[in-house]
Amino acid sequence: MSRKLSILGIVLTAAYAWLLYFIFDGRIVESLTMDPNEIGDLLAGMFGPLAILWLILGFFQQGIELRQNTRALELQAEELKNSVEQQRELANAANVQIKYAKESQKPKFVLQPSSFAGTSMKLQIKNVGAPATNLSIIGSSGFGNISNRQCSLLERNSEFSINIEPVIPPGMNRAMGIEDHYWISLEYEFGNGYSEQTVFDYDDDPGAGIGRFIARKSHA
Repeated sequence: MSRKLSILGIVLTAAYAWLLYFIFDGRIVESLTMDPNEIGDLLAGMFGPLAILWLILGFFQQGIELRQNTRALELQAEELKNSVEQQRELANAANVQIKYAKESQKPKFVLQPSSFAGTSMKLQIKNVGAPATNLSIIGSSGFGNISNRQCSLLERNSEFSINIEPVIPPGMNRAMGIEDHYWISLEYEFGNGYSEQTVFDYDDDPGAGIGRFIARKSHA
């Protein structure tokens, strides 16, 4: 029970005891001559109000404790919510770090046709990103045969060449009414066992000279 309620109960009990003493002053001896059932009724009447008083004080005390417990539960729920939010932020930060680490390990390729000789194209593949391993090259049917299709390791800022034949020189496919979709696909590994594929679309617009390769978005 709280200190204030305890003090209030003690004060009221003492005041009530003093009131009883004042009322029964000089009559205690007379009460001893009463029948037992009358004595029981007397005691019940005397101490019944005190029992009701302490019952009421106990009821108020339970209300106070209930409010305190409710507040404690609310604080615990708030702390749990904050903890979950912090864990979510930590998880997001960890995911960002993992993504950044993965991005920093990714190769980045630049494909540049260097020359045409008849229907044969010489293609330079340069890696301007992180090292790539187990590089495999495939192309659309319009590019025909591709030599040197695989490379076990391509370091940063290194390159190698492949020959593609037969192909239709830039612009001639449209002149011949051929609508083939020309593309080159690079499949490779990098970092800690990651694998990825990058597809390059070939743009044979006459304004682009001998043509160019435009990378699509890479995907695992």
